[in-house]
Amino acid sequence: MSDDGMFCPYKKSTKREVSYSWISRTEITTERFGWCSEKKCMAYNNGRCKMLEEERA
Repeated sequence: MSDDGMFCPYKKSTKREVSYSWISRTEITTERFGWCSEKKCMAYNNGRCKMLEEERA
């Protein structure tokens, strides 16, 4: 993995916590991106993510 620690927009994880009580209702949603797999990813070529390049075009 590179030193800058790239995040992959396609490896997003979502965590949702819901708690109900007699007085109030609380919902917490947390979304975060996963780390780029770089050489292990089939969309990674020559130091660049091909998936991100396609979005820019």
